[in-house]
Amino acid sequence: MRALKLVSVLILILVVVLAGCSQSQAPARPTAQPTAKPTTPPTTKPTSTPSSGTSPSAINVPVYGNSKMYSAPTFYYQILGIPTEGVSVEVYYVENAKVKDILNWYKEKLSDYEIVQDMAVATVSTPQGSAEWGGILFKKGDEAVGIWAISGTAVEGGKGTVYYIVKGPVDKLAGSAEYEAEQLPSSDQASGEEPIKRYPGAVMINYYKDTSNPLKLSIGIDYGTKDDAAKVAEWYKQELQANGWALEEESADDTAYSLTFGKDSEYLDIVIIKSTETTAYTEIDLSYTKKGLPSQDIVSGEEPIKRYPGAVMIEHSITTYGGAKMIAISYGTNDDAKNVFSWYEGELKSSGWQVMSGSSGGEFTIYASKGGAVIELEISKNAYTEIHLAYTAQ
Repeated sequence: MRALKLVSVLILILVVVLAGCSQSQAPARPTAQPTAKPTTPPTTKPTSTPSSGTSPSAINVPVYGNSKMYSAPTFYYQILGIPTEGVSVEVYYVENAKVKDILNWYKEKLSDYEIVQDMAVATVSTPQGSAEWGGILFKKGDEAVGIWAISGTAVEGGKGTVYYIVKGPVDKLAGSAEYEAEQLPSSDQASGEEPIKRYPGAVMINYYKDTSNPLKLSIGIDYGTKDDAAKVAEWYKQELQANGWALEEESADDTAYSLTFGKDSEYLDIVIIKSTETTAYTEIDLSYTKKGLPSQDIVSGEEPIKRYPGAVMIEHSITTYGGAKMIAISYGTNDDAKNVFSWYEGELKSSGWQVMSGSSGGEFTIYASKGGAVIELEISKNAYTEIHLAYTAQ
């Protein structure tokens, strides 16, 4: 998997840590870290200065509109990998701004600089909310400028973005970005059932299959290819639509193509990620889901009326309260919803129930009563025909 996923894990750790920040004071800043408002080289910064090139404070970098000075905890620097020695650091917070907007703004404002590394914006979901992170490293001659930005529900309640302007000599700042990009393996690194045809020449990198839910099969596969991402996206569109899949949604940005397909009870989400400085190949992330009925009942229990022929029981519960018994049952069948509705309507009437029924938008409802008992049936078609029965008797 691409190195960016490691960054996502680190951001996940950051969000979890931030979730508890309101309950504890930020740790004391080591002497090698910048002060709370480092608009100039921090006084706690190491006394060593670059032997050549422009001093960090002399590099003129504009500030994004409506920004406010911000005091960032030490672990922000540690987790985001922001250098602090031999550089100057300025930290700002701006409301109602996105990470991508800030980074693109600096690309325009520092257009006379060379982009050494453009770290693609990554988003990760956590129990505390989502976090978004990205960064760019620029250089011009011996000068370097780094812009890091992070936002999310754990950063000031998700109301804005915190960003860093780091200035210094190339060897102190841009030198930290030197690494070897991940290369495409020559052969499969995983194996498993493939629900659709593989992109020609692609290598399987990761595989996941989940059968824990009897009503849904999930398969996740990561492939890699040296082909251009646009070419891969076009191949999937043509291949899948030629085989009966409907293209339900399509989007693209400067990092990836996203495709969503559906066919009967099968669903596909395909994300084709462009190669970057960290990954020297195109990544294909495929998520496949198939919803369907099991061959037999999942649960069992008392049934107050005759079951629709061939239906399987999916859920069952009994509740007693104040002398009343309430039974709730969910069934499933692959038969047409209208046929199921007609069968129950006829069955209940022939069994002496007083029946009222109706339908709307492909959903059918039956209300029936007999003596002190009442039944409500709701029948609708999704991946299969769902039958929900609620029975109450005194």
